[in-house]
Amino acid sequence: MTVHDVAVIGAGPAGLAAALTLAEGGARVVVLERSESFRDMPGEHLGPAALPVLARLGWTPRAPGAVPLSAIVSHWREGPPVRQEALFDPYGLGFAIERTTLLSDLAARAGTAGAALRFGSTARGISGRPGDWHITCDSGDVTAGTIFDASGRARRVARALGAAAGAADDLICHHRVLAGADAGAVELVLE
Repeated sequence: MTVHDVAVIGAGPAGLAAALTLAEGGARVVVLERSESFRDMPGEHLGPAALPVLARLGWTPRAPGAVPLSAIVSHWREGPPVRQEALFDPYGLGFAIERTTLLSDLAARAGTAGAALRFGSTARGISGRPGDWHITCDSGDVTAGTIFDASGRARRVARALGAAAGAADDLICHHRVLAGADAGAVELVLE
């Protein structure tokens, strides 16, 4: 059994960014993702403030399929729509991109840096203590010094280990891809 410095549970943007950063720093990293592959999901909105972080990971807005956003219009439960113009953001334009494109790119970068990615690998059980964790997985057991919970809103690992978690909002998104969008910057409307 291979012993890893860090086991990252979840191959979303946070998990892959963590795996990439840790592997580039010399850590032995394994990423455990329960899905068999990156599935078709709603696109990602990359706010302008995220761009410097992504740039440090080697991602640029010139990635295939990235669409610049001139504004974001948010419609929440109460009150008027909130409009954020890229013109007034110190980082400039945000971007919309297909989630699978972003994840595939981050996964490739993490793999090149030395992180091991295991798809179809659900963490079924966790035992041990900090510095010596044992994770029972569909794809074979994993031993790691540290666990990074990137399981998203489900917080599966944190809950399994008894950590209390709360939700700060009721984030819900409807999305639609409109054919024939202008090749220039477009607006993202969230409801």
